[in-house]
Amino acid sequence: MNHPMSSRLMASSIKQFKHQAAPMSNAGWAAPNTKFITAFEEWLNGIEKEMGKRIESGSLVKAESLDELAEKIGVPADQLKKSVDEYNAAYQAGVDTKFDVPAQFLSEVKTAPFYATPLVCSTLTIPFGLHVDNNSQVCTEEDEPIDGLFAIGNVQGDFFGKDYPVHCPGISHSRCLVFGQLVGEALAKDTVLTALIA
Repeated sequence: MNHPMSSRLMASSIKQFKHQAAPMSNAGWAAPNTKFITAFEEWLNGIEKEMGKRIESGSLVKAESLDELAEKIGVPADQLKKSVDEYNAAYQAGVDTKFDVPAQFLSEVKTAPFYATPLVCSTLTIPFGLHVDNNSQVCTEEDEPIDGLFAIGNVQGDFFGKDYPVHCPGISHSRCLVFGQLVGEALAKDTVLTALIA
């Protein structure tokens, strides 16, 4: 999954652990214990109110310096500052020799306040599933439809490629609704199958 995020992702060891332009669904799992931190500056317009709520709830940490941020989130300050310095050096040079991030995706981390929030990888949907035909009917390995067996929603394969497109919010839910209705309508017209179900 490749969420658009203007922040740095760092492992719990507080070292940048992934290509910042890579799909999170793949590289995020590389973090120790699949837990990592996103750190960013206050430059995102229009989200101050929402950020205030998160700070009050404790899910977002705000600090006026990297030392303070490190103390609040319980990581070594020297490691955090080293990671930020290395990243900023890559930005200044216009070349990321560690992860080969394209220059247009690099940005400098220098202006306080700084923020951090924990992130944990989890499964939202699956890109693979049962092979189906155009009627959502499950097929055998020989590509023959199995009578009376349909698959919709997340168990239905042949829908995504190798990643889940987050630029289409709700696509997992909508395919459940749409294909569910289409299969239901098809079943209602199938007198033989309807008789068997009844």
